[in-house]
Amino acid sequence: MRIFRPDWGRLAVSRKPPLWVVEPLFAHIYRLQLDPLSYFKKMADHNIFWEMNVNLDTIHKGYEHPYMLEFFKNEEQQRIIRESGVALSIGFDGHRVYDYKPERIITYCKRIKNLGIRLAFDDEPK
Repeated sequence: MRIFRPDWGRLAVSRKPPLWVVEPLFAHIYRLQLDPLSYFKKMADHNIFWEMNVNLDTIHKGYEHPYMLEFFKNEEQQRIIRESGVALSIGFDGHRVYDYKPERIITYCKRIKNLGIRLAFDDEPK
């Protein structure tokens, strides 16, 4: 198995982003042949949360990350996150203030809470 190591010199020439920038977290875990539940439990044990980005801004031309959309459809991924105890955070990967829509962040935070998953900035861990 080939592990990607960022080569910034080659990156500047190729204009291809490094794998760790574009590969969704679950896909990365499976590619490394790791157990996702154990992986996320380790994150939770070290107080590391997972941030999902909701774009829909003009720079990204309304792009929505497929990994984030998949997560909200995939009950197995939701179960793994719930059981691991890892917290989630919703972020906005935009770069212009006028693109920022707080209601979008609030809506996704509510969806996470309704799934029984802890948010990173909740007062008490699960």
